[in-house]
Amino acid sequence: LQEALALAREVELLATQYVQLLQIGEVHILDDAEMARVLERFAGYGQQDGM
Repeated sequence: LQEALALAREVELLATQYVQLLQIGEVHILDDAEMARVLERFAGYGQQDGM
């Protein structure tokens, strides 16, 4: 139940951000190749080596 609630909160946050972005103009949705590049670059985000 806690995981479902956390997921619902995340979806709500993302939906709110999307609606706010729509208010300022056209939104660029990443295609599969762009999203793959983003995920690759963030793969090690927040991880520290040697600690």
